[in-house]
Amino acid sequence: MRDLAARIQEMVKSDADLVMKIQRALLSIMGLPRSGEPTFDEAHALGKLRWYDVHDLPAIRQAPRQVDQVRFRVDLEALVALNIDEVEAREPSIAPCLPY
Repeated sequence: MRDLAARIQEMVKSDADLVMKIQRALLSIMGLPRSGEPTFDEAHALGKLRWYDVHDLPAIRQAPRQVDQVRFRVDLEALVALNIDEVEAREPSIAPCLPY
């Protein structure tokens, strides 16, 4: 996570407030760096990354006003993941966030 945070900080280095916000979040979540700490494996993460259209996901779209909390799990194995071209075609504004 620290490696990933460092890369993000490099991308926003011109905005000192954003850099500090990232550093504060990292410290509050992970504390100070320790030797032997696990590292983020981006290649593994990209290999496992899957995209789904929110409209394809089973969901409770409307609940009675008296219900203030609903919790359930969805098995994504039954759904077909989208490829990056399909994601961009459905929502062009997400293109800058896609891993090419």
